[in-house]
Amino acid sequence: MMKNKVVIYTAIFGGYDELVEPDYIPEDCDFVCFTDSTHFKSDVWNIRVTTPYYEEPVRNSRYYKTKPHVFFPDYEISLWIDGTINVKNDIHYLIKDYLSDANMACFNHNRTILDPHDCAYFSAQYILQLGEKNYKKYPEFGIKTYKDDPALIVSQMKKYRQEGFPEHFGHVISGIIFRRHNEQDCIDVMKTWWEEIKYHSHLCQLSLGYSFWKNNFKWNWLPGDIRSFPDIVHQGPHTSKIVTADIINKSKKDSLLVDKVNGLNKIEIPKEEFAILGSGLLSLMGIQENKNLDIIITSTARHKLFNGNGDSINLKHDGVNILKSNSIKNFSSHGDDDLIRNYTFKVNNYNFLEPRFYFKEDNKNLKHFLLTEENKKYPFNQLSKEKWYV
Repeated sequence: MMKNKVVIYTAIFGGYDELVEPDYIPEDCDFVCFTDSTHFKSDVWNIRVTTPYYEEPVRNSRYYKTKPHVFFPDYEISLWIDGTINVKNDIHYLIKDYLSDANMACFNHNRTILDPHDCAYFSAQYILQLGEKNYKKYPEFGIKTYKDDPALIVSQMKKYRQEGFPEHFGHVISGIIFRRHNEQDCIDVMKTWWEEIKYHSHLCQLSLGYSFWKNNFKWNWLPGDIRSFPDIVHQGPHTSKIVTADIINKSKKDSLLVDKVNGLNKIEIPKEEFAILGSGLLSLMGIQENKNLDIIITSTARHKLFNGNGDSINLKHDGVNILKSNSIKNFSSHGDDDLIRNYTFKVNNYNFLEPRFYFKEDNKNLKHFLLTEENKKYPFNQLSKEKWYV
């Protein structure tokens, strides 16, 4: 039975944030955290461990962010806070002042000191430009240099323009949201908002203003800058967010990982033209150090190296062994080109052949690797279960 009328809640999936213990517990408020983590402990938060609906941690969080009317029907008021937010003081005066004549209150992006703006189109363009800048620096990370798939963002903004959503409508910074979430006009907005996030970009700030406009919804702006608001404090970026600094750190991490593999510096073939096999993978996994390095190469590389006559050549040179053409035939693969293109995973832009080409389920080394959950750590978390063994 619900004893309080206000719920303060968050959702954290995939290690995207750490759970922040509030510095202040407002009277008559319950704290709820939805998560897939079994490691969170708290004396304040009611931690509800749940199975994720989606592969993307961010989209899972947005699912709960947009549905307080579904998960808290017995509460009159909800306060959503991102995982980076800390409650530092009482919040009831904000409810009184800003939910008295509207059913939702949030912060205005145009009142931020660092990057004020009032337009979803401007925000989208800025995100795309930042992603493009990051991509030029770190092309090996591909689409991950963007906060979300740029094609989704572009098509979403195109849709909004076609529907007549105006520029400079007002832009929400949505890490803190007060709602009378069971009121029908608020429910209608939340339904629209979730549909936009579900089928377009998971960057929810791009679609909240549109959802207001679409439903002719009245809301109130909370006072000041979300990043410096004294009573509910924004403590910084998400702990696992893929931004420039994290990309740099990941690049360094990748370099350290592949440094475990002996012989890579002896290969004078473009990275995209070969894949590393056998002992090179074992070395990457930390199972044993490789003395030699086995690789397969593309037909293009083989043609250049052997003047078109190298299909049957097995070349060993300076610790690097280039296997003869198409010598690996498993899992319906169609030769070395297909293997390199479709049966590998990347670390620092090097291709490593999937573990299932070497391991059976009862392999002692693999059993220990899986038992200690090393497969859930980067870079091996790129691989689904069926790619580990036969």
